[in-house]
Amino acid sequence: MTDTDKSAEHWWFSDAFLGAMLVLLTAATAFAGYQSTITSIKGDDFDIDSQKTLVAATGSFLNSNAELMQDIQSYDSYRFFSAEDPTEATVYLDRMPDRLRNKLDQPGGPFDDAYLAATYTEANLLLAHVETLEDQANQMDDRTQAYELAGFIFAIGLASTAWASLVHASRRIRLIFQIIALVCLLIGAGVFILSP
Repeated sequence: MTDTDKSAEHWWFSDAFLGAMLVLLTAATAFAGYQSTITSIKGDDFDIDSQKTLVAATGSFLNSNAELMQDIQSYDSYRFFSAEDPTEATVYLDRMPDRLRNKLDQPGGPFDDAYLAATYTEANLLLAHVETLEDQANQMDDRTQAYELAGFIFAIGLASTAWASLVHASRRIRLIFQIIALVCLLIGAGVFILSP
C-alpha cells in the first residue's frame, strides 16, 4: 500500500467528512443569513420607533417653548401692572400656572434651572428615549454586519468543501480544500458567537 493509499484511509480524506462539512457549512450559512435578516428587521424597527419618538419629543419641546413664552409674558405683564394697576395685575396672576405663581417671590425671578427642568421634563425624557432607541438600532446594525460576515466566511468554507469533493481522495489538494473549509467553519463560528 502506497503513502497515497494510506492517506486516503484517514478520516479527513473520507467522503463522510466531506458530507459532514457540507451539512455543517450549509446550515451555518443559512442560519447566519437568517439571523442577519432578523436583526436587520429589528434594527429597522428601532429606527422607526426612534423617528416616531423624535417627532413626539420635537412636539413636546415646541409646546414647552410656547408655555415658557406664555409664562414670561404673564410674568412681565404682572410686574408691569403691579405698580400701575393692581386689578389688572391680578388678572395676569390668575392666569399663571402654579409652577410660576409659587416662584414669584424667589430672588432672581422664577425662571431658574428647576423651573426650566420642570417645563421641559417630558421633552427631555422623550429625547433620552430617542437616544436609547438609536443605541439599540446601532447594536442591531453591528450584529447584522457580524452575521453577514460570518455567512460570507461560511460560504467560502462551503465552496472549499465543494472543490474538495471534486478532487480524488488521494490528492493532497483535497486536504488543502478541507483545511480551508474547516478553518472557515471555526472562524465563521467565532465571528457569529462573538457578535455584539
